[in-house]
Amino acid sequence: MEPINFWKLCDDYSIMHAALIAVGYAPDDVEGFSDPEIENRFPGYIAVRTALCGAIEGGGLRDVREVRHSNDYEDGRLDVRRTCIAVSSLDGYFRARGFSCELFDRSASHAAGDARSPYFSKKLDAANKAWAAVTADPGLLSGKSAKQALVVWLTEHAAELGLLNEDGNPNRSGIEEISKVANWRPEGGATPTPSAKTARAASPMIPLPSPRPVMRPAPPRETFPPDLDDEIPF
Repeated sequence: MEPINFWKLCDDYSIMHAALIAVGYAPDDVEGFSDPEIENRFPGYIAVRTALCGAIEGGGLRDVREVRHSNDYEDGRLDVRRTCIAVSSLDGYFRARGFSCELFDRSASHAAGDARSPYFSKKLDAANKAWAAVTADPGLLSGKSAKQALVVWLTEHAAELGLLNEDGNPNRSGIEEISKVANWRPEGGATPTPSAKTARAASPMIPLPSPRPVMRPAPPRETFPPDLDDEIPF
């Protein structure tokens, strides 16, 4: 298991850790960095940290355990290393702004899509993915019923979803069953052509980058003068 997955054990994250995860960096190797080092080395960190601090100050984030500085330089300001936000609040905050983060998503639907889970259902996973893809792209529904659009998408992605027969062709009966499960308009009928306003509202979530290890620079190699051999007396 990747070390980053142990961060799923956390029920809350500090502002600093949450911002680092959101911009795609594993917090493990950053603990010893100073604040200016973090700000300079990790693009996007300042923006996310600023957004989270602003949401806390403005009351837009719930379930926050605030800790504030008490020194002369930063008196009263949020301590980004010790102020913690509940993971459910972080997930809701980012989703409301069109972003999704795997480490913040603790929903049952996310667990159901984990192929490593002993309760993983291939057909349920395919139904969830088809529903998410079709509802996120209004163009896929143009002139089609919901079920027809789902069948088309499932057929096009049959190989990656494991929905192929032994002869390599899409499993039509399986796709038919899955489309019935994912169909939100069982009464049938073509879906009305969405307006521009509806299309904007249905835009898909932007997945935040998966956290990656922090690469530390290699220590400088020791150098020796070119005439070192001449200085050795033997």
